Amino acid sequence: LAAPALSVNFDAEFPEYGTRAGMNVSGSVVTSPVRMWLRALDALMLLLSETGLLECVKAVSFSGQQHGSVYWTETGVTALGKLR
Repeated sequence: LAAPALSVNFDAEFPEYGTRAGMNVSGSVVTSPVRMWLRALDALMLLLSETGLLECVKAVSFSGQQHGSVYWTETGVTALGKLR
């Protein structure tokens, strides 16, 4: 069984974050909005559900980010704990 290849282009699909190549650059600091990543995952799950194969998913992997750190505030940790 071949797995479908699905992707999300951050700049095209989430222009409200003002990214270029999925990044915000300010001097020597480069960031990528965590909320945008999560919205991209939601978008991918929707695309996958439209293929009828979502029930077959056993794992999810992200790729394309060379280096990334996510720093959570207590509010973020609380919100994450409420996800279903």
